[in-house]
Amino acid sequence: MPNYESSVAFFAIATLLELACEPMWIFCHAHFLVGGRVLVEGASLLVRCIVTVVLVVVVPEWGLNIFGIAACVYASCLIVGWISYVRYQQSLTTHVPPLPVTTLAGLAPSTLTIDAETKKVVLLTFSFTKQSFLKQFLTEGERYVMTLFAVIDFGQQGVFDVVSNLGSLVARFLFQPIEESYYLFFTSILSRDETHESIPQEHSQNSIQLQQPPTRATWLGTNQEQPLAGVGVAEHTHTDTHPDSRQGQSNTFAQRKALAARALVTLLKFVGILGLVFVCFGPSYTTILLDMYGGQAISIGIGPALLSWYCLYVLVLGINGITECFLLASADRNTIEAYNRLMVGFSVVYLAASLTLTRTRLQAAGFIVANCLNMCLRIAYGLRHALQYFAPRTLTHPQATAHNTHPLYQAVPSFWLLCTLVASGLVTQVSHALLLSGEDDEAAAVSRGLYVARAEHVLVGVCMLLVTAVVFAVTEKRFINDLKQLWRGSLTADVSKIE
Repeated sequence: MPNYESSVAFFAIATLLELACEPMWIFCHAHFLVGGRVLVEGASLLVRCIVTVVLVVVVPEWGLNIFGIAACVYASCLIVGWISYVRYQQSLTTHVPPLPVTTLAGLAPSTLTIDAETKKVVLLTFSFTKQSFLKQFLTEGERYVMTLFAVIDFGQQGVFDVVSNLGSLVARFLFQPIEESYYLFFTSILSRDETHESIPQEHSQNSIQLQQPPTRATWLGTNQEQPLAGVGVAEHTHTDTHPDSRQGQSNTFAQRKALAARALVTLLKFVGILGLVFVCFGPSYTTILLDMYGGQAISIGIGPALLSWYCLYVLVLGINGITECFLLASADRNTIEAYNRLMVGFSVVYLAASLTLTRTRLQAAGFIVANCLNMCLRIAYGLRHALQYFAPRTLTHPQATAHNTHPLYQAVPSFWLLCTLVASGLVTQVSHALLLSGEDDEAAAVSRGLYVARAEHVLVGVCMLLVTAVVFAVTEKRFINDLKQLWRGSLTADVSKIE
């Protein structure tokens, strides 16, 4: 293939350049300077697209080198952008407390004094590093299996890649930003080693202190100003061991957990309902979507079946993202190590399921089903951790402990909404069978008025979606209010207000 070797070299250089940005990326996220990512990565991506288009038009004979050069330009823009943004933030005097690193040299590798706290952080970092390798395999595992075992032919691999890229748009543009934002939120209001039974009675310097902004009162079921959420790092120069002080610390810890539980329930319910909409409506419209996207090359054959299974994958992917986000933000090192060991087992299960299911009638869809199985196992562990973490006795929110039920049960959608979604799925499937059953025969489809039939089928889906929206608005009023509070509260922005 022309220019293959040189393009690989370009991509390797781009990888090294992007890797050099990681310390600055971590630094900004650790101090909740999340606005820089949108600015830096957005501008860099725009430059990359412009360079790609210009080179394709001007020098198309460069072939693969065009994309390698564009990747290098993108990585270079990232470095320039992150350096400029970090230097700008370090020049400000409005950060309270001041940023611990005031020069770029402070982000470079240096010798550390290994004390007990540093050793603990290093061990935790090592646990996350091991987990990243396992998650990489589980995320890209189907491509490794396709390459090594050749379980499906190249034609099916091409269709699978198209469907995978199309189906993952929801995960990339909606689920991933939510997970990243609320990982920061959970790590800010919860402590990995703090338990309700053992509230710290002494606060050393740089201990966590919570202050409640006015918008948080509704989250805790009270109209009073509470010394709660909006996380800041406060410096204490003395220790208060008075019983009332310890009681206040206990109440504050329980209130923090109540806030985290409310946020987790709202996020789980949001991604759950959104995923159920994909499951119930998506399979009936995969053929139309793929035909609009790539024509009959992918809309006839295994394409619609793959995208239908991917609708189920979107559901479990969204739920796993939230549960794993909370797990990694709140679990101690021992729990994370246990999760790493389980993920090795999940990898074996995924590999066995992929090899088995792809040799059945599912063919390429076996990879998606195996991924769903893997996600369900990870969800089960994440929910187990959340159920243990949010035991009802540790929460002060009255609605969370009513009838001694677990607060996470509120993440289940209402009965009538579930019934409406199921009915909508059945109606759209019947509509697809009656109106579009002969689409594989192009001549017959044209003779029956293909586009008119498709328009009628889409109209049926729109009507059922409107019915579902009405039922949702009537039966999920409290959830809608919680979602508004979560959105308007700007939780990830509040925790950046260091007091």
